[in-house]
Amino acid sequence: MALQDSRFVTEDRARDICREFLIDRYHRARYRDAKIEFLTLSPTEESGVSAYYLEGELEVRSGTLVAQFLFPADRYRFKMWVGLDGGRVLRWEMT
Repeated sequence: MALQDSRFVTEDRARDICREFLIDRYHRARYRDAKIEFLTLSPTEESGVSAYYLEGELEVRSGTLVAQFLFPADRYRFKMWVGLDGGRVLRWEMT
């Protein structure tokens, strides 16, 4: 089937799914003001399933304005595989 089929996830939607998973769903309280920078987004195959592979950095600043001034932001690297058909998060890692 062509990638124009509405069941297939676009690159922009894959980024949104990743962002929602990392911030809104999984780490809501701690990462709500986080910044996400995507370094890699490419189609791949994960366990026989077509997916997008996303890699990037998550920057988390301290909660208070004073703490943000005194302490640098924490930076984490993430990898995520989002299924091309349906947009399900297949696997993810954060370091």
